[in-house]
Amino acid sequence: MHPIRLAAKLLSPCLLVLLLIATVGTAKHHSTESPPTDSRIWVVNQTHPNASDQGDGTDTHPFKTISHAAELAGPGDTVWVRAGIYRERVTPARGGEPNRPITYQAAPGEQVIVKGSEIWTLDPKPLAGADNVYTGVLDPAWFGDDNPYRIRLKRMSGDFTLGQVFIDGRPVTEVDSMAQLRATANTWMINADADRLYVHFPDAPTPPLSRLVEVTVRDRNFAPHIRGLGYIQVKGFIFEHAANQFPSGFWASKDSPQAGAVSTRSGHHWVIEDNVIRYAKSLGLDCGSEGRYDIEGDQPTPEGQAITKFAAMSLAIMAAAALPVGSKLGQPSSATALNATIGWVGPRPKPAALKCISSLMAGLKAICCATTTPSAFGWTMSTEIPALAGMCW
Repeated sequence: MHPIRLAAKLLSPCLLVLLLIATVGTAKHHSTESPPTDSRIWVVNQTHPNASDQGDGTDTHPFKTISHAAELAGPGDTVWVRAGIYRERVTPARGGEPNRPITYQAAPGEQVIVKGSEIWTLDPKPLAGADNVYTGVLDPAWFGDDNPYRIRLKRMSGDFTLGQVFIDGRPVTEVDSMAQLRATANTWMINADADRLYVHFPDAPTPPLSRLVEVTVRDRNFAPHIRGLGYIQVKGFIFEHAANQFPSGFWASKDSPQAGAVSTRSGHHWVIEDNVIRYAKSLGLDCGSEGRYDIEGDQPTPEGQAITKFAAMSLAIMAAAALPVGSKLGQPSSATALNATIGWVGPRPKPAALKCISSLMAGLKAICCATTTPSAFGWTMSTEIPALAGMCW
């Protein structure tokens, strides 16, 4: 039997969750109207000698952060981002309008990476009696009120946190005992007060203190503070490193949110295209219904808006492990993969590269395929939609 369980009843808004490592594409919307004449392009280029958030956002005086451009961009505008590593959470201050979306565009041919991590440079020292093990403090200024290294990761069989560590861009495995840390290279752990890090570096010609060590400090890469924004386009970025929680009882409280590294926050008419989303602690992408609780305040739930307008998006999402571009219905392909080794456990674990919790809305077009990842489906959903049965292969 095909591993994807397809559904028969439409009940509620849908939350599509892309787990851990993903490239996401959506269908394009074409307008017959002329482009707006009052729109402008805000340029972000952190490596430019004149880059400053006090500049005017032009080619010659670009902004230094995407976040500052996001505060200013209005309907019809484009935030044009040049190559670089941007260590920030991008929070659009407003949405666009019909035929006047706000577009966040990585410059074609340039690598634009938005990271939820910072570089660990606070004077780590070797741990006595342990080869290649170093320890050092974490900067409290990174965290504010939410230190992910103090928060336990839910539904795990061990005592793990929301934190992440990367050495030269590759993830390091968290362990929960000093004995494991000393015995196993390429591991890390945090102390009981969550302010001191221990890292067991892998053997390599490069000395440990000459390697790039990044620690995740933010739970989102791209997500508004305001719920329900619409007409936003996000194109061509790499998003990585997000210290977000697994959803566990999200319908009952706000401490286990369905919150992706990239999130529409119950928005509508978004286009998320040609991006790479990877190395989230739990969820890569969420779109559709965020749930009834506002995890960042007490904003009302914009579900009525999300129901009608999300359905009208004609969103097409591919979830295929090895599907060439242009296959089947001619939609652009988006490869997805799942890191199924993190060890999430629970009464009903559903590891998947693409997951729909609840049901799909009428009019929403989803083209989904099973991955070949062991012990994981390409996507799962809780109910069945026969109309989609012939669209999966």
